[in-house]
Amino acid sequence: MAGSKILVDERKSAIGLAASPEQGWAALWWVGVLLTTVSLADIALAFYPARFGVMEWEFGTGASTIASLPLVAIGLAALMGSALARGRRGRVIVVVILLIILALGTLAMLTVFLLDLPVALKSVASPDIKLGIQKACVKTVLLGVAFPVGFLVAAVGALRRLQAGKRKIQA
Repeated sequence: MAGSKILVDERKSAIGLAASPEQGWAALWWVGVLLTTVSLADIALAFYPARFGVMEWEFGTGASTIASLPLVAIGLAALMGSALARGRRGRVIVVVILLIILALGTLAMLTVFLLDLPVALKSVASPDIKLGIQKACVKTVLLGVAFPVGFLVAAVGALRRLQAGKRKIQA
């Protein structure tokens, strides 16, 4: 592409620093890499050691995994914003793939969580503990539905942007 993607004032600021949108987007990319990597590592650690079939493990891992999604989403948003702003098609595709995998994985984890939910609610007698479990359930279900939808909307939007760019080049 010719010309700037972003309109900036090319004059130097009072401290002598010229605007550099490309460096800004590159920095945002690396912040996104950091946040995404750390948050996905945190989620991966929740699965070690895996104990599928153990209701308590499935319930706790599902809740903590889904509660970790906001930081993953911030990291992926930084990656997507940087990739789109810089016109990096390959990076956009990688982020789209991550978004789709995370959406499907979150829905799978939410399904396991919901299957364990009746047993978890029946297993506690204390009203205080039951209230805590109910709050965790509401939060987990809310985030477990909202984030996959958001991830898929972002993936579809990015794919549409890629298609629009492809049509523009072909024309």
